[in-house]
Amino acid sequence: MFQIHRSIKALAAVSCASFVVFACSSSDSPAGTPDSGKTDTGADAKTPAKKTAAAPTAKPPAKAPPKPTTSATAPKSEPPATPPKSPDLENTTLLSESGFEIDASCAKAGLTDGKGYCLPESDYLVGCVGGKLLGIDCGALNSSTQAVSCEDDPKAGCYAVDLSPVASDISDDAVGYGISVDATCTTEQDGKGFCLDSFAVVCTGGKYYALDCKSYLEAASCKANSDGALSCY
Repeated sequence: MFQIHRSIKALAAVSCASFVVFACSSSDSPAGTPDSGKTDTGADAKTPAKKTAAAPTAKPPAKAPPKPTTSATAPKSEPPATPPKSPDLENTTLLSESGFEIDASCAKAGLTDGKGYCLPESDYLVGCVGGKLLGIDCGALNSSTQAVSCEDDPKAGCYAVDLSPVASDISDDAVGYGISVDATCTTEQDGKGFCLDSFAVVCTGGKYYALDCKSYLEAASCKANSDGALSCY
């Protein structure tokens, strides 16, 4: 499972001219780069969308199990025979009404109390709380104002990032010149996104695209403009 945050950090670390680094590992190389006309003119004191926890997970699309209820049981798939690294658990979400009890022991899932992990290729969080094995579909908590996903670094839990409207030119350039991140988004999140360092991460057409603002100007970053929409300045 890849994280948008980790993916972008890794890309930014490669000296392939910041933006063009996206094309380095992509089979769909962009035709060019955005017009370098962005300046600091008109920028205000607003800051990028505040992350409430961590960036959402970038993962290959997968058919998700039905949204669980308090009376639901575990997903039909068995816990992995050799569980992945089990970090400390952020268990507040698991204990909410959206969580459900799994009909299996913590030991069967390879967990001890206070430990948990994300099921591979999904947004399901599994954790051991008070000797009980609990689960939750983090993706079911998505809304028009927040993107939510399962992360297990540094703690296993459901994490959210605030979404804000994105300037239309940035959305267009993200599709034309950015990179498609392997993470899906909902219809109600379309045209919205968040800032991650110098990157504008935008939801459009059901997918996330990441555009490095440094492709306009080396000193540019992702910020909110005077209208409150995210842009590059």
